Amino acid sequence: MTFQYGSEANRMIEIVTIAAGAAISGGVELRSRRPRGLAVETPGTWTTADIGLQVSHDNTNWTPVADEFGNRIKISGIATGAAKLYVFPAGAWAVLPYPYFRLESLDIADGTAENQAAARTLKVVMLV
Repeated sequence: MTFQYGSEANRMIEIVTIAAGAAISGGVELRSRRPRGLAVETPGTWTTADIGLQVSHDNTNWTPVADEFGNRIKISGIATGAAKLYVFPAGAWAVLPYPYFRLESLDIADGTAENQAAARTLKVVMLV
């Protein structure tokens, strides 16, 4: 028996870009999609930074996603020099009630915006 995980029917991939000299990606529209899993594939040329989430009701006004203690929900320890897939921690499910979310490149020391040295294309992978 062969088991195949992640068919096209239960996986969605959105391509987003963080522009050169910027720290924010374009928005990902969720609307009727309610992912059960959220991950991001980073390029090997990633400028050292964590990846956080922001949410929006209107794709214009954005709010950072944080836990009950005010700590940003983020992926830390991102390797540079090799493309990798990283799974967001459980707190990332806070994006579900919102129709839009986007990714933010965050300084690993203080959590402020960390601009990418060149345009970076990321794949947002959602299990739906």
